[in-house]
Amino acid sequence: MVITENHLDRKLLQQLLHSYNIAFFDEFSMAKKAIEKAVPTLILIDGSYAEAGFAFCKSVTRHIRIPIMFLFDTADRSLITNMFSSGGCDYVLRPLTQIELTSRVYIHTSYASQKKELESLAYYDPMTQLYNRRTFFTYTHKLLRTLNSDEVPMHLLLFHFHSLHKINETFGYFSGDKLIEEFAGIMKSVLKEHAIIGRLTGNSFAAMVSHRSAKELSEYASRISRRASELSIEKEFPVVVEYVIVAQCSERKTIDELLLEATKKLEQCEIARTKRNY
Repeated sequence: MVITENHLDRKLLQQLLHSYNIAFFDEFSMAKKAIEKAVPTLILIDGSYAEAGFAFCKSVTRHIRIPIMFLFDTADRSLITNMFSSGGCDYVLRPLTQIELTSRVYIHTSYASQKKELESLAYYDPMTQLYNRRTFFTYTHKLLRTLNSDEVPMHLLLFHFHSLHKINETFGYFSGDKLIEEFAGIMKSVLKEHAIIGRLTGNSFAAMVSHRSAKELSEYASRISRRASELSIEKEFPVVVEYVIVAQCSERKTIDELLLEATKKLEQCEIARTKRNY
């Protein structure tokens, strides 16, 4: 994103940065609306906007972590100080040269992409793009603390992919991974925006759902389990996904207590399944 009224700069920037997708704006109000729809990788602001440019930079960086560079005519110390204090990270001097401009833009866009990738690895399970265990616990803890009311129904769903080990041994981990990805897709499509969904271990998945009745949750879980059974590779190797539902009661349990209760119930299901010999 480039914010400038200088048509010569626009033309030159388009030539020098031809390998990038650039959106040009001459008004901060329009640029702000565009950022609300889609956050750009980098913002370049014409320093001739002076205080208005610094104010815009400060308003953006207050809510979004995004690199912002400025175009200056001179390396005036007061300008550079204002740039850094408003949240800017770098600047380029006119007249623009290709080597300096492209090098600085590349550094900041590459850093932003790497940072986004690292944040994704920190918060999400790389295979399923569901929340990882740490993030699931963090968000469910916040949800339970926020919705601390008996009037708001909350339930924990715990799913266990029992047949994964045999499938991996027989058909290879690629087949098992594909089933895991498909099962995660089923969970997301059924629960949609109603739940915080996470992959707790290799074959255990959980979802914390609020504002839904026990009957609705039972229907959701049954639908997920039924669709999972349709993923079977062969009849001899059915996909067996069992689940339990635990309700948040009046004593307001923590996520650890709810998960412990769900795990014990799931163990009882596993014992019963073993006795049924499948």
